[in-house]
Amino acid sequence: EMAKRCSAVYCASAAAGGFGGLLAFGLIKINAHGWEGWRWLFAIEGALTICSFPILIILLPRDPTTVWWLNADERKVLVTRLTKYPDFYQDEKFAWSEVKRSLIDVNNILVYLYEFCVDLTLFGISTFLPSIIKGMGYNKYETQLLTIPFYAIALISFIIVGYFSDRFQHRGGFLIIGLIFEIIGYVILVTADSLGARYFACM
Repeated sequence: EMAKRCSAVYCASAAAGGFGGLLAFGLIKINAHGWEGWRWLFAIEGALTICSFPILIILLPRDPTTVWWLNADERKVLVTRLTKYPDFYQDEKFAWSEVKRSLIDVNNILVYLYEFCVDLTLFGISTFLPSIIKGMGYNKYETQLLTIPFYAIALISFIIVGYFSDRFQHRGGFLIIGLIFEIIGYVILVTADSLGARYFACM
């Protein structure tokens, strides 16, 4: 079930990105009380974040075994899993020796390098996507709307890959396929002149 759970986290991020583009499209058109649209965008999205904070503090459980949305049987399953896999649920004391041990472990170093490269490309494209699309010649309103399909495809991809990864209990092949798509997309984005090809490359 791990891939589906991870994909749920990324799906939430993709849904937020798509909704954010739609929200930005509406908010940047506001020009009232001496504030330009971008100021309203920052103020309203910031206010939503601040207002949601106390709600999350109340709703998020302090202990996973006492969450209010699970029934008795589900709690039993959770306790059994946490007992079987204690690494996911334990309160370890901090020790510099463990930090040192993790930094010289070859497996960890490979994971660090892999994750750094993936995050650099993933968050690079998602962070600068509006700038990339605007650089293709679209205005600021079109740019915000054109980010939405990007996140919709990302959301669908997360669901499909997470489902089949768990179904076949296979991880590496799906990672390699994703990386191949990513490399192809970046190559097209950097080398193509056609606006359609560059937008497709972002997808």
